[in-house]
Amino acid sequence: MTNSNSSISKHYHQLTSVQRGQIQAMLDSGITSRTVIAQEVGCHKSTISREIKRGSVLQRDSSYLLYEHYYADTAQIYYEKRRKNCYQRNPLKHYAVFLRMLSRRFKAKFDATSIDEFVGEFKRTMPGYPCPSTPTVYRYIDQGLLDISNIDLPMKLKRRRNKRHHSHGGHALHKKHLGNSIEQRPKEVEDRKAPLHWEGDLVKGVRRKNQPALMTLTERTTRFEVVIKIPDYRASTCQRLLQ
Repeated sequence: MTNSNSSISKHYHQLTSVQRGQIQAMLDSGITSRTVIAQEVGCHKSTISREIKRGSVLQRDSSYLLYEHYYADTAQIYYEKRRKNCYQRNPLKHYAVFLRMLSRRFKAKFDATSIDEFVGEFKRTMPGYPCPSTPTVYRYIDQGLLDISNIDLPMKLKRRRNKRHHSHGGHALHKKHLGNSIEQRPKEVEDRKAPLHWEGDLVKGVRRKNQPALMTLTERTTRFEVVIKIPDYRASTCQRLLQ
């Protein structure tokens, strides 16, 4: 039995602009064999056939007869347009590696700093992979396209834009709703004359929900204060102790 060995991979891969220039130069010199061109360029002959078909343009010779001519520039423009359309249809697939690492990082660490720092770190450590801009990542999160949300990002609520600030219904887009504002309390409470009105606060040493904290309760009229150490500062824990 005769074994046929070949160093050329049969898997399809994208050609570079330099390889397209090689193809045009060989065709212009009279070399039309797809096999010969494939061996010179370093790809499978079927890749060469598809490439020549996509990059060929109808021309007229001196006798006004139509013929096809391959242009490397035309093929490169076609490739870039096709790649852009593919990216627009599925940007999440385009940034798959980045988004997978982003999710793993912010799901595992509550004290992660910011998306912007992660983007910078990814660009430094993974230069060969596509990386979206910081605003693009925030937009994906706001649109619910990722498996992380704003609550997973401790720095999100502190983030400010130098440009105009968009708001909806008078509330910031990423502002947490923490209940009624202290400015909305009844007027009789404001002068501290009515008894049995309490103010509550939390004193936290570390920004982690599972760390101990101090709950303070102050009676507004007598200024009597109660300080309670709580195991964590989750909302459910605070509500349970108050009840």
